[in-house]
This record gives sequence, C-alpha cells and structure tokens, in this order.
Amino acid sequence: MRAICPVCEKEVEVEPVKKTITVKVRKENIEIPVTFFKCKECGYDEIEDKENPIDELDLAYREYRKRHGMLQPEEIVELREKLGLTQDELAKLIGIEPETLSRYENGGLQEPIHDYLLQFIREPKNLLKLIDKNPELLEEEGIKNIKRKIENFNKLLNMLRDK
Repeated sequence: MRAICPVCEKEVEVEPVKKTITVKVRKENIEIPVTFFKCKECGYDEIEDKENPIDELDLAYREYRKRHGMLQPEEIVELREKLGLTQDELAKLIGIEPETLSRYENGGLQEPIHDYLLQFIREPKNLLKLIDKNPELLEEEGIKNIKRKIENFNKLLNMLRDK
C-alpha cells in the first residue's frame, strides 16, 4: 500500500501497525486499538488511512457506553423511531432539550441520568406511566399512537406465550 508520509513529504510504501491509544472520558482512561501505517523509508508509524480516518472520540465513547451499560446512539434512534416519536417529542417526554437528544443520537456522550430515563421508557409500562402522569407533554394523537403500538406489542407477546 502507498500513502503520503508527513516526514518524508512524498508518497511511500507503508505497512499496517496496530497500536493502542488512550482517551480520557469522564476521568476514565479508555484504551482504543487502532491501526496506523508505518513508512517503510523513515519508520514514521502514525500515518492515518485517509479513506478510513480514525474517530478516536467516537470509539472511546462507544467503549465507555459499553462498559457502563449505556445506550449507543443507534439504539436511541431505534427507540425513538419504534415509539413513533420525533426528537422534539422524545426530548419533551424525558425533560431534555431537542438539541441535546440530537447530540446523543449523533454520537455525543449522554449524561447518565438521561441514559437512565431513556432506558426506563424502553419498558412499555414505564412509558405509559410517564405519559399518564404528564399527558401535556405530547399531542393527543402522539399519545394514542404510542398506546396503540404498546397494545399491539402486548397482543403479539400474548399470542407467542399462548403457543
């Protein structure tokens, strides 16, 4: 493989080199395995693959979430879409700003309490309790939609149990 070496300042043959980098996330050191390339001429060994750049922060956040049992960004999006809610509606429901939810869905590291609330409403009975106590948070049609989805899900579960 060939790449531009920043030391040699020319295109050179390179070989992959596996390294571990450490990223501090909320006072915790997260070690991330990454692959760089090493210049076969001068030995410089931190040439990045321009076609597949390393997003160290994203990798560190993902590992932090995994270690702490937090939802990954795609799981937050999946939850919201499964409930049929907009970002504004879900944000209202759990008491955060829509911009904050958008950051979480796009890879920003969520606050632990926000993650707890998102995981809490994954359980249909908890979501219903939250809606029943705060019906003003959503439009009436949105509430009906969520209740209908939960009802259909419960029917499906009961059918599977009866088999």
